[in-house]
Amino acid sequence: MKGKKYLMVFLLSICMVSAIHGEENLSKSSNESVRPTVAVNQNGIVLVVWCENTQKNAESGNLYYNVFENSQWSGPKNTGITKSEAYTPQLDVDSKGNFHLCYADGSSVMDREIYHAVYSPGTGWSNATMIWLSEDNSEWTRIDIENDMIHILWMHQNSPPYSGSDIVMQYKKDTETSWLSLYERISWNANEASKNPDFKVKDNRIYCCYMQGSPFAAPWKLYYKEGDRGIYWRPFKETTVAPSAYYPELEVDKDNNVHIVWSDEDGNLYYREKQGENWKAKKIISSGNAPLQMSELCYLSPSLTTVFTQTDNNKDTLYYAVKKDGEDWELPVQVSPAKEGAGHPGVWIDENYVMHVVWEDGGGIGTNREIWYERVQALQPVKAPQNFTGQVLENRTLFYREQIHHLTWQPNPENENIVKYKLYEIDGINRLLVGEIDANTFEYYRRFATPNKTYTYELVAVDDQDIVGEAATLTIQ
Repeated sequence: MKGKKYLMVFLLSICMVSAIHGEENLSKSSNESVRPTVAVNQNGIVLVVWCENTQKNAESGNLYYNVFENSQWSGPKNTGITKSEAYTPQLDVDSKGNFHLCYADGSSVMDREIYHAVYSPGTGWSNATMIWLSEDNSEWTRIDIENDMIHILWMHQNSPPYSGSDIVMQYKKDTETSWLSLYERISWNANEASKNPDFKVKDNRIYCCYMQGSPFAAPWKLYYKEGDRGIYWRPFKETTVAPSAYYPELEVDKDNNVHIVWSDEDGNLYYREKQGENWKAKKIISSGNAPLQMSELCYLSPSLTTVFTQTDNNKDTLYYAVKKDGEDWELPVQVSPAKEGAGHPGVWIDENYVMHVVWEDGGGIGTNREIWYERVQALQPVKAPQNFTGQVLENRTLFYREQIHHLTWQPNPENENIVKYKLYEIDGINRLLVGEIDANTFEYYRRFATPNKTYTYELVAVDDQDIVGEAATLTIQ
């Protein structure tokens, strides 16, 4: 999945982007490691999940993971939740910082079911729950969480006498224990195949795109539908976005404009935007040959970012491109040189303007594919406040005693258009918002502090585009 609504966008300048630590091999296995997905929670914990198989060229397998917290990676581990062979895992994060994973799992490519599991930092993996039992096949899962309502979308194979497949959806609150007894059917094309969907949920409205065509022959058309959650979708007519398309990705921006990118057999990565009821003409994002392969797309105001593969020196190489609101796409920038050939990229953007990028490629142990990870960061547009200090005060009367933390700071002279400061308390892996302070105020009194307890605070400036800056850190007792 992609960066979420609680995360702020990074501003990207092509000439100022650099890798933070260099790429890392997360799988470190002689097995085939494929189809990675990545997510980052509000506390900066990074979770990467992928499929691992002993068979060469496999696209499914046991679900493995690697988690980054306390400044280090855990190392690759088996999730222990795979039933037979998992496929197309996807991640998202809820407001509590828990990671939600959806995936298909089954004993063959024609008999998969859809599952959901939760990874809680400090606790580990929950049991996997089957959210739908199909008579035939289900796969190509997608997940999106809004206001802790979990939405899972997938391709559902129709039962005879129909020969096609549909795009369907299930949803529930994260506090509910069971899923609905009926799915929400979106595509309604019983005798054609609908597959490879993507979707976004915003204000309880579903925005969805998918490939559709004959189950037996190309071309695949790119269709789009939108509607409120809970409606009867059959009367709603789909829109044809492109007459030929593969592996679409969709995002919705702050103004409810819809953005879709897709691959095609002519070697281009394409893009179209829907503003209101009008679709703008398609554009080409790639600057070289872009092979027929999956990409990833994410929006965080005011920028749209896509990660995809493009051919360099006869190898599929990982690139990204950026489109700021109201502007055209910038030229693609290479993330990492190819080893044997990159594929299946994923990206998440955190509140520190860092792109967490994952992909599969060779170059590790043996000759099979590994899971690679790299963090790429733009020039920070908002700097940390300066001279962040604190002292312990005591408010005492004859019958009352209270400890207070008096925190002070100075504005960073490099910053412009700051509208407020945010103060956080760091408590283990949790980052708790203490208060928001006006831009012209440079002190804060934290009342009712516990005596002799060590507190760690972070202070960040926020500008008029809601962009959060680097943190100033203070420890006080």
